[in-house]
Parts: sequence; structure tokens; C-alpha cells
Amino acid sequence: MRYGSLFSGVGGFDLGLERAGMECAWMCEKDPQARSVLRRHWPDVPIPRRLTPRECERLQAFPDDWTAWGVDEDGERVELADGPRYRMMGNAVTVNVAEWIGRRIMGASSTPAPTGRVLS
Repeated sequence: MRYGSLFSGVGGFDLGLERAGMECAWMCEKDPQARSVLRRHWPDVPIPRRLTPRECERLQAFPDDWTAWGVDEDGERVELADGPRYRMMGNAVTVNVAEWIGRRIMGASSTPAPTGRVLS
């Protein structure tokens, strides 16, 4: 199975997936030193240009410019720099994954619990 790697870092997740039998089709990492490590260990795997914050939001299924600005303690709109936006998207849970989990929880909560077994 082939996959694409976002926020690849130095490839720890990718190395594990490779050992499990998967193949990386492409990697994406903004840090130049990390990219140099990726190129050393995966010389044939393309590393495309740096994605914009908006493209990262789209890949995580957020609306465009979801992280472009916030509100400070005084209620004033504050534009956010790209660095924090990249970090937030790198740490975010993909919206579609959270929705899938939520729908499964909702479906399970409407199903009667099995009897005769106690979970601890």
C-alpha cells in the first residue's frame, strides 16, 4: 500500500510504516534540516514544495483560513503568522477522522449495551 506523508519530520512514522510493508509515495516537511535527512534515507521519494497554511488546512479538512486569525484577551482580532499556523495544523486532528469517530460513538450510544460482561 502506498501513502503520502504530511509533516514528515525526520521520517519516524514513515520508517515504521515502511517496516510494516507500506511504501511512501511522497513526503512533505518544512524544516530544511529534516528535509535533508529525508532525502538521505528516501532519495527516490519526492518532497514537493512547501505547502501554504491554507493548503495544510485543506488537507486537514478545515475551511480556508481557519487558522488565519484569532481573538485576543481584549476581544480584538489578531492575525496569526504562518509559523503558528503550520504548528497548529501539524498538531490538529483531521476533521473527517474526528467526524468518523463521533458518528461511531453516536451509533454505539444508541445501541443497547451487551449484558453479562463488565468492563473495567
